[in-house]
Amino acid sequence: MKNIKKYIAVVLVITVFSLVAAYFYPLSFSQYTEKSNRAAVVALEYDTNSGTEYYIVTAEESVLYSGSAEFELLIGFLANYKYYRTIQSSVNEQGFGKYLFDIYLMDSKHYLIAHIMIGENGYLQINDKYYRMTTDDHNILVSAFISAYKPE
Repeated sequence: MKNIKKYIAVVLVITVFSLVAAYFYPLSFSQYTEKSNRAAVVALEYDTNSGTEYYIVTAEESVLYSGSAEFELLIGFLANYKYYRTIQSSVNEQGFGKYLFDIYLMDSKHYLIAHIMIGENGYLQINDKYYRMTTDDHNILVSAFISAYKPE
C-alpha cells in the first residue's frame, strides 16, 4: 500500500511538472505567419505627459501584400522570434510604453488570423492574450519597428 501511494505521488509530481513546463514552452509567431498573405501595421506614439496618442502610421498606409519585399521582411522577421505564455491577464494601454505597434495578419480571404500588439515596455499581446518575450528579443523587435516607422 505504501509503494502504491509513493508511485501515485511521483506520477502526480511528474504530471504537474510536465504541465507547467508545457504551459511555459516557447511559442512561435510562425503559427500565424505561415497562414498569412496580407498584413497591416499601425504605429502609435503616446504622449506620456498628456496621455494623448498619435498615429505615426495608419492601417490604410501600411497594407502589405504577399510577395512584396516589405511583407516578406515582416513575416521573416517575426518568424525568427519566440514568445512565452504569462500569468498576467491585463495591461492598461499606457503600460505598453511610448510606442505601440499593432500588426494585423490576414489570410487570402481577408479574415483576421492574428492581431499582434508589441509595446515598447516589454508587453506583447496576441489576439487579446498577454505573452512575454525575452528582453533581448523584445528589444531587437521594438528597435526594428521604431526605426522602420518612426518619423524623422
